[in-house]
Amino acid sequence: MTESVTRSRAVVLFAPFMLKKFQELWPSYPGLVEIIPQAVRVDEVSAHKNLSIHRRWLEEQVGCKMERFFVIAGRLRPVKAPEFALTPFLEWNGEPLMPSTGASGDNDWSFRPHHHHLVYIGSVEENTPSIQLFLSSLTSSHVHHVNSVDRECLHSLMLASDGLINCSISEGQSLTNMEAMMLGTAVLARANPGNCDLIQHNETGLIFSSPQVEALK
Repeated sequence: MTESVTRSRAVVLFAPFMLKKFQELWPSYPGLVEIIPQAVRVDEVSAHKNLSIHRRWLEEQVGCKMERFFVIAGRLRPVKAPEFALTPFLEWNGEPLMPSTGASGDNDWSFRPHHHHLVYIGSVEENTPSIQLFLSSLTSSHVHHVNSVDRECLHSLMLASDGLINCSISEGQSLTNMEAMMLGTAVLARANPGNCDLIQHNETGLIFSSPQVEALK
């Protein structure tokens, strides 16, 4: 990386936290440095239109109804730490969700234990035995893995889901997070500079720093 930087005339960064890190690593860089945030484009109309088709496809893949679920999307590799959310999800999903009383006095919702599913969507990076071991350990009937899907299908599944979970140890500027946010899908993201730069906790998403049930709730 240092060789690439020293041979360059200009560097483009996505966010201020990247600039800070860049200046720490290469304080004497003589070239031009610019921050140009990424942007995403989503077709929400198409995602809604094909939602039922893509939901049925997912149900065929996993072999069960998918009424309430969360997604973890992206190529599975160690930096994405897909195992980070598994235990707290299983613990939370094993508990009944208590009903909340609405203004009418009626219970707005009430779920028995095992009310949600967790779906990992993405291919597996080569030569990652830890990820292969993790996937082979998935024994819960409420946790699933499907290979990569096209962008249109992913966006429909994001809309159908109750939220996107990002467990990455580190992030640059996650396009998957940005696409989910553009679609109005709730984003639950692990605290790291990239996610914290993109998401304002309790405003544009939820940030958690611990794999404990309370933190993820």
